[in-house]
Amino acid sequence: MEPLKPILFIKSEKRTPGPSPDFCSALVKAGFQVTIMDISEIGCLVTGYTPAFAIASLPGCRESDLQLCRLLIRLISAPVIVISPLDDVENRIAALDAGIVDYLVSPVNPLIVAALVRNFLQRHPQNTTRREKPLSLCC
Repeated sequence: MEPLKPILFIKSEKRTPGPSPDFCSALVKAGFQVTIMDISEIGCLVTGYTPAFAIASLPGCRESDLQLCRLLIRLISAPVIVISPLDDVENRIAALDAGIVDYLVSPVNPLIVAALVRNFLQRHPQNTTRREKPLSLCC
């Protein structure tokens, strides 16, 4: 049995709700191990944890959110998908210009997220060859 591929789910703030249990369950069933952190815990990323992919739940695309995306991409050297409630072209373009792989408008079906991540990793296998130290903050 192939080990679960690690996905990091970043919340922009502590009070921001994390992914629902159904969301996590769908990703686990799709072969992913989900670790949930909020932005205040981002310092933990220097401990050697290297996910294959990251999902950032952002309230919008303020400059601070875009800086978070850039920082996250640099820290983990992995692709990032943004999930946001804002559905406008300017926010999508700003996030894509910040280096994210895709911008999804919430609510989003976790099966679609799993398919996007799986397809990306199949096209870019270098993201799955790194073995990482798992974190204990899993769902």
